[in-house]
Amino acid sequence: MKNCIIAQGGLVDWLIIIKKLSLDINLNVKFILGSDQGKSDANKYFPDTYYYKNSFAKNCYIPKELGNLISQDKTDIFFKKLDIYKNNYLKMLDRFNADGSLSIKKRLLFFNNHAIFWRNLIQKKKINLVFFRIAPHQAYDFLLYAVCRIMKVKTVMFEKTNLPNLIFPVKSYENVKDEIDKIKSSEKISNDNNNFLRKVNSNYNEGMPPHVRFKLKKFQGGNYPTFFRHIVKKLPQLIVNLFFKK
Repeated sequence: MKNCIIAQGGLVDWLIIIKKLSLDINLNVKFILGSDQGKSDANKYFPDTYYYKNSFAKNCYIPKELGNLISQDKTDIFFKKLDIYKNNYLKMLDRFNADGSLSIKKRLLFFNNHAIFWRNLIQKKKINLVFFRIAPHQAYDFLLYAVCRIMKVKTVMFEKTNLPNLIFPVKSYENVKDEIDKIKSSEKISNDNNNFLRKVNSNYNEGMPPHVRFKLKKFQGGNYPTFFRHIVKKLPQLIVNLFFKK
């Protein structure tokens, strides 16, 4: 039996998938990191598993019942190995810094404390595997991923593709392209997807990105002069709707 952590675990569909996996391949879900609103759903599928809310993780808040996982043992070797991930983590914290309150000092404190927390959790729970719904990108889940990498704990994340209904697992976000190339060169792609690939590679009209196709249809060419002419044309009706219609 493999002991695992579920990251980004607040969505019902994702919880159902993990529940099925836990039965099919004998997983023991020891810890879930997920959205605040997803806790009640997680408790339905994994009633005995601790649920760590994103709002706690975002602020590096460790609940009292998990406080013993923050030791003062700041091993130099551990942080030396983790150093290659530090700048990415510090930069990711920008997304939580709208008010400018996250100073460099505070970010480094978050980095040190949360890294130790994840390390100790992995050791205490004897974690063998961590599942990410998508590539880690929220700083705190990225740090979990980084700690897994240096502790040689297996990670699995799922990537979407532009192929219809094709989502595939990868071991790390760094090698996504290689994984895609392997799948494309294998027999894992259905005939429908192979036909789709041939179609979109045949010419630009077939392979045109949806947003470009939308612009061409909506603004008759997608260029800015045509766009502004469209706005000017609609402006009188907009004014009537705003000021004269109740």
